[in-house]
Amino acid sequence: MRFKGRTLKLLAVFLLCGIILYFIIYQRREIHRMTYYPKLELDVSVDVDKQYDVSPLHYTGQKLNTSVWTNCKPPLDRSIGLDRNQAKSYTNLISYVNRSFTAGNVSIVIVGGAAIGSYLFHDYLPWDDDVDLNILDTDIPKVVKFLIHMIKTTDNGLYVHEYEHSEISLFRWSCDNRTDISHRGEELTRVLSDTTKLILFKIFRCRDNYAGRYIWKFPFADISIFQSNKTHLWQIADKKIYLKEKIFPTKFRPLNSEWFPTPRDTLYYLRTLLPEFWCMIGIWDHDFELPQKETKYDCASITKCYPIVYRYPHRQGSLEVLALNGMVLHKVIIPGKYDRNLLPKQPLSVW
Repeated sequence: MRFKGRTLKLLAVFLLCGIILYFIIYQRREIHRMTYYPKLELDVSVDVDKQYDVSPLHYTGQKLNTSVWTNCKPPLDRSIGLDRNQAKSYTNLISYVNRSFTAGNVSIVIVGGAAIGSYLFHDYLPWDDDVDLNILDTDIPKVVKFLIHMIKTTDNGLYVHEYEHSEISLFRWSCDNRTDISHRGEELTRVLSDTTKLILFKIFRCRDNYAGRYIWKFPFADISIFQSNKTHLWQIADKKIYLKEKIFPTKFRPLNSEWFPTPRDTLYYLRTLLPEFWCMIGIWDHDFELPQKETKYDCASITKCYPIVYRYPHRQGSLEVLALNGMVLHKVIIPGKYDRNLLPKQPLSVW
């Protein structure tokens, strides 16, 4: 009987140790998934009562500076990502889309690599070469109205396709087709409203160069659709589900030289989208629409060669300071709750 009692005690101890060990490993895993970097001691003269200038940024990107790029380990190849002209063209294009959608009361949000770049660098990721945006399914009628108006009044083109089959057009309006599109509104609405497929539509400027052998031009804005109910958002063929209140209404953040709508709780969005980060060049070149070699980088080295955002509490939200090697490039206020400093310890994955 005494032996049986000791056995039960030992089993209870082992069970308790197992539970404790599980939580220790789980917590360490969570910590390693996303590491917060410490505040940099900068001479930012933070005044929590001061209203800082939040006008559009004038910083255009240190990434074209050879010395900055070569400080990364391994050195970043200047041929990847966007050059200055492409970045300017991208910014003008998504700025036009954003202003037009906002004027039409369409909810739009920057997602993917552009959201990560805005949060970490106030700029495009140095290795990224496309911009992804999402709209709500409930806004499709208003989006169709905008797209038809855009084609009638600008030299922009439109290409709609399924995510995994970009070579198959579901709807297109190429640059050499300037006939009246008014009669195709119902067709476009039907294509965008298909909930059995992950639909993307590309908006591009006809003056730019073709993306490889395809009929759309580069750069282009890739826009997909959030399916939604009262509380959640999701996309077809994507297992990620987001709390609607964490994404909308959006919060404006700097991206390159302008301000764009990003998820309201950007950190929540990034953690849901990419639980584990990889700092790497993706396997696809959107300029030529061709596969490319995947390259990984040491995330910690990015802070030595590319300007990164440091955040400080402010009475209006977060004071965000863009700095490189101790040199302050600009300061802006992001209204709302104070966001923590974030730098992925594991390499940051961008497609």
